[in-house]
Order: sequence, then structure tokens, then C-alpha cells
Amino acid sequence: MDAGLAGVIGAAVGVLGGASTGLIALLGQNSQQRRQRAADRETRLEQTRREAYLACVETSKHLTADWWKLVNCLLT
Repeated sequence: MDAGLAGVIGAAVGVLGGASTGLIALLGQNSQQRRQRAADRETRLEQTRREAYLACVETSKHLTADWWKLVNCLLT
């Protein structure tokens, strides 16, 4: 094998190694981004649920207070 062919083979191995390393890094990064988006979505959904539950509790409190006012008015 002459030096030119060995150089070409070495360069090809280097390119393949670099490309495969880049591909593995890209796949890992995509996976991490997917997990982060899922975690962010869960956080947003949890916050939305919390706000809805608080609104429901507040509305129930107001309804109960108004109900007792009505009962007091009807009984007197």
C-alpha cells in the first residue's frame, strides 16, 4: 500500500468517525429537547389546573356566602 492510498483511507476513517460522533450528539440533543418540552408542557398544564381549581374554590365560597344571605333573608 502506498502512502497516498493510506492517506485517503485515513481521511475517510476520520470523516466517518467525525460524522458518526456528530450524529450521536445530534440524536442525544434531540432527545434532551424532547424531554425538556414534555417537562415544560407538564408544568404549564399543572399551573393551568391549579388556577382552575382556585377559581372553582373561590366561586364556591362566593356561592355559599350568597346562599346563606338568601336563607337569612327568607327566614327573617
